[in-house]
Amino acid sequence: MPVWKRGAKFGQSKTDNDIQYEEFIGNAWQPDLNKSNRFVYTEQIDAAYINVSQRIGKFNLQAGLRGEYTSSKGEQKTTGEVNDTTYFNLFPTFFANYQASQLHTFGVSYSRRINRPTYNSLNPFEISVDAFSFNRGNPYLRPAYSHNMELSWMFAKGLMTRVGYSSTTDLIMQTSVADAATQRTGLSFINFGRMQQYFGMANYRRQIAKVWTANLTVQGAYLINTSGEFESKGGLYYVQLNNNITITPALSAEVTGWYRSETRQGYTVMQPQGNFSVGLRQMLLKNKMTLSLTVNDIFYTQKFKMHTQYENVNQTIASDWDSRYVNLTLRYNFGSTTVRAARSKSTGIEDETTRAGGR
Repeated sequence: MPVWKRGAKFGQSKTDNDIQYEEFIGNAWQPDLNKSNRFVYTEQIDAAYINVSQRIGKFNLQAGLRGEYTSSKGEQKTTGEVNDTTYFNLFPTFFANYQASQLHTFGVSYSRRINRPTYNSLNPFEISVDAFSFNRGNPYLRPAYSHNMELSWMFAKGLMTRVGYSSTTDLIMQTSVADAATQRTGLSFINFGRMQQYFGMANYRRQIAKVWTANLTVQGAYLINTSGEFESKGGLYYVQLNNNITITPALSAEVTGWYRSETRQGYTVMQPQGNFSVGLRQMLLKNKMTLSLTVNDIFYTQKFKMHTQYENVNQTIASDWDSRYVNLTLRYNFGSTTVRAARSKSTGIEDETTRAGGR
């Protein structure tokens, strides 16, 4: 017999970003109106959903439909600029799993999703980085929508593979812009036309020896980026290998390495990155104390470099940070080691917290 679920969600959020700059002039502090800014953003999302699931023999089926009505308002108090937006959308989902045997499980899924802009990315206020560059948001950003289709196969709970296709319209991305009046360049947000992605992934976990467990993840994709007359195509791949080694009952080691190839997204090309790290963990005092030593990015390969060419701006950004470090941690557990960990419960506010996190 089918299992039906129905529900509704009503959410409202408001952010008030008030930045006040002052300069000490004469004998008093005076407001600097060129740097001060106040941006107020309010948003209300009303949603309702229906979901049905049923098991038929070796098949597990599930289908759902969610409807969302969104109204938002952004007010740039400093300049008096106001932007109101309302929209309604339907988001269908479908999942099917087939348990062919104890070793083989197959799956197919489809979903339509939405990715809303972060609150700060909508703020049009310009933040100066230095005398030649700046960052600013875009109050006219629209949500991005994607169609996602996927086929999966799991073998003996040790090998998991997925292949699929996704198509995203109005992709939200940060790109280079120019200010002709001041002859400066900076970063802002735009809606890119369309990004199509054909992808595949395989994850394999194996206990190579009694004391050694390895987990290998390989991902690959082919991206097609189109916007007006602009088009770029290219493949990418990502490889990660985790090794857990038990040296003694109380001492263990972890060796991790990953590499990501050159990636093209919209108008941006990101250079390859990698990381190789080693860690040791020693249990003490009947497992109440843990001593951990980690050496991260030993070969110093986790550097970031990107190149963007948009309209009349050709910009390269390189960023180096202290990714190579040694971390020593000592932790003592004062409580009982037999108490079951508390369950993590989703409240629905996690997405809004992420959107409020930054530009």
